[in-house]
Amino acid sequence: MPFNTLTIIPTVDAERTPSDVSMGIVSSNFIRWRARTPEKRGGWTLYANTQFPGIIRELHGWQGLNQDKHLAVGTTDGLFVLSSGNVATITPENETDSIVVNLSTVSGSIYVNIVDNTYIGQLPYNTVVINTPVSVGGVTLFGAYQINENTGSNSYNVAAAIPATATVTNGGAVATFSTVAGSPQVTVTLANHTYYVGQDAAFPISTSGGGVTIFGQYVVTSVPSSSTFTINASNLATSSVTFPMNGGDLALTYWVVAGPSISGSGYGLGGYGLYGYGYGLGTSYTPGTPITATDWFLDNWGEILLACPVGGPIFTWSIDSGFGTGAIIPTAPIANAGMFVAMPEQQIMAWGSTDNGIQDPLLIEWSDAGDFTQWTPATTNQAGNYRIPTGSQIVRGLQGPNQCYWFTDVDLYVSQYIGYPFIWGFNKVAAGCGLIAPKAAVVLGASVFWMSQKQFFVSSAGGAPQPIPCSVWDVVFQNLNLAYVNNIRASSNAQFNEIAWYFPSSASSSGENDTYVVYNALYNEWDFGSLNRSAWIDQSVLGGPIGSSSSGYLYQHETSNDAAGLAISASFTTGYASLSSGNDLVFVDWVLPDMRWSTYLTNTSATLSFSFSVVDYPGDTPVVYGPFTVTKSTEYLEPRFRGRYMSITVSSSDIGSFWRLGSIRYRYAPDGRR
Repeated sequence: MPFNTLTIIPTVDAERTPSDVSMGIVSSNFIRWRARTPEKRGGWTLYANTQFPGIIRELHGWQGLNQDKHLAVGTTDGLFVLSSGNVATITPENETDSIVVNLSTVSGSIYVNIVDNTYIGQLPYNTVVINTPVSVGGVTLFGAYQINENTGSNSYNVAAAIPATATVTNGGAVATFSTVAGSPQVTVTLANHTYYVGQDAAFPISTSGGGVTIFGQYVVTSVPSSSTFTINASNLATSSVTFPMNGGDLALTYWVVAGPSISGSGYGLGGYGLYGYGYGLGTSYTPGTPITATDWFLDNWGEILLACPVGGPIFTWSIDSGFGTGAIIPTAPIANAGMFVAMPEQQIMAWGSTDNGIQDPLLIEWSDAGDFTQWTPATTNQAGNYRIPTGSQIVRGLQGPNQCYWFTDVDLYVSQYIGYPFIWGFNKVAAGCGLIAPKAAVVLGASVFWMSQKQFFVSSAGGAPQPIPCSVWDVVFQNLNLAYVNNIRASSNAQFNEIAWYFPSSASSSGENDTYVVYNALYNEWDFGSLNRSAWIDQSVLGGPIGSSSSGYLYQHETSNDAAGLAISASFTTGYASLSSGNDLVFVDWVLPDMRWSTYLTNTSATLSFSFSVVDYPGDTPVVYGPFTVTKSTEYLEPRFRGRYMSITVSSSDIGSFWRLGSIRYRYAPDGRR
C-alpha cells in the first residue's frame, strides 16, 4: 500500500465549501501562521493583579524623563494610571450648576466676577464652562474660562477676552429669543455680541418658546445691531413671544482639579505619597463628580499624558504635575470626538471638535507646534482648523508612518505638514473606503490597516488604499453585531507581523467583543477564533502586547503558552481532501503524524487530539473516527476508515504546550467505487 502526503494549504478559508477548500483549513481557534504552517498561537499572563472598574476601552504606555514607565487605562468608569504595580485614579471630575445671573465688572478690567452660592471652594486650577452666552459691562462670556482667583467663599474671577467698558455690580443677562407667529425667524438679543452674517451661533442648552425649540448650531441670517442678530428655527413659530435662554439662568459646568495646595494649606510635597496628602490638597478642594465615558483616546506629550473622553475636553496629567486628577486644557476645544499627537511638529490634532460649544462632526482643530495650550490661530503661531468637505462625520484621525490619516464614514483623507500659512495640507486620496468604527484602524510598520463597512483595506508607505483579499469574510461581515460596531478593536502584533480585529459577533448579547480575525501581513494569510479583548496596545516600553478583557483585567501576550495559567484550546479543521481524485473509495489504515512538539531546546511535548471526518459525498453527514491521542512518541495511528473524502481536526487543550504542524502522511489503497 502506498503513502500519500497531506500538505496543508496556507490560510483559513471560511468562504468556500469544505470540499472546494480541500486541504486548506476551514475553521480555526488559537492558531497562527509560521512559514506558511499552522502552529498554536502564543498565550498570555496576568499583567497586573488589579481588576479595573468598568470596561477597559483604551490603553497607552509611555515613559517619563526618569525612565519611569506608566500604563494609562481608560474605562467606562474612569481614567487610571498603572505605575510599578500601583494604580492611581486620575478620573477628571466635573459639576454642573444653573444659577441666577450675578456678574460684576470694573470698567477697563478684563476680570469678571461670578457669584455662585450653590457651588463653592473652586481652586485656581479649576475651569468653568459657561454654556449660556451672557453679557455684562460691555463683554460677552461663552465657553471655557480658567478660574483666575477666588474672591470669596462663593465667588471667583475669570478673564474675559476684552476689558469691560462699564462698571456693573451684580448684573448681566443671558441671551433671549423673540419669535413672530407664522415665521421661522428668531431674533436673538445679546448685548455686545460679535456675530456676523453667515457665522454659526451655538446654543447648547435646549430652550423652548413660541412653538420653537432652540438647540444646537444656527447660521446668523442678519445683524440688525450690536445687541441683536437673527437665526432661523427649524419650524414656524406658533406665537409671538420673548423668552430667555435656560429660563434666564446661567448654566455652568465646573471642571474640578485635585491640584497642589494653595499657599499655607495641606501637608506639603513629600512624605505621604503622590496624591491627596502627598501634594497637600488642603481644605479648599471640593470634589466634583468623576466622569464616565463610552470610550477614550490617549496619547502622550513627552512625559505628559493626554486624555480625551469621547465627546469631552482634552485633559493632561503627569507624575510630577501635582494634580491628583486630570486637568482640563481650558484653551482647547471643550468637546471632541478624539485626538492624537501629530508629527513632525508635535501638535495635538482633535476631530469632531467645537469652537462654539456644539460639536462639528467634520471639524479638525489643532494646537500650536510645541504648545498644547495655544489653539487660537494667529500669524504668530501654528494653531488652526480644517473642515472635511465630504462624508457625514470623521470617524477617526490617526498618525501614520509619514502623514496623518483622516477616515470619514465613506472616504479617506490624508494631511501633511506644509508650514505657514496653511500649516497642514489636506487631500482626499480615496472614496468608498471609510472606517466602520473609531478603533478599527491600526498602524503596523509602514502601513495602515483598517476595517471598512464590508471589507478590509491597507495603505502602504502613504500610497492609495488597496483592498485586502479576505478568506474569512463570512466570519466577520455575516456575523457582526451591527448594534455594537464601536466596540471593534484593531490591534497590531509586530512580533508576528499580525493585525487582528476583535469584534462582537451576532451571538454576543452584551455587545462586547467575543470573536477575532487575524491577518498575517507577511504571508497574506488569515485565521480566526474566539477571544474577548476590549482594548489593546502593541509592544511598547512596557514589553510585549497588552490586551484587556471586558471584565476589567489586563494581560500581557506572547509571554506564555497558556491563558493566564489555564489551558488554551487550540484547533483547526481542514476541508475535505479527495483521497483519490474523488473517483474511488479509499481505505486508509495508517496515519503518520508529523509535528514540532515543543519550543526550541525544550523537552516538553504537546498532547494533541486527531479526528478524521469521512464522507462519500460532500453533503453527507460525516462519520467521525477518533479522537486519537497523539504525542511525540506516537509513531502512527490506525484509524481504518473507508470513504471518498476526508477532513482532519487537530486540537490541543493541555497546559504549557506548543506545537507546529508538519506534513501528515497516510497509507491507503483503492477500495471500490460507488
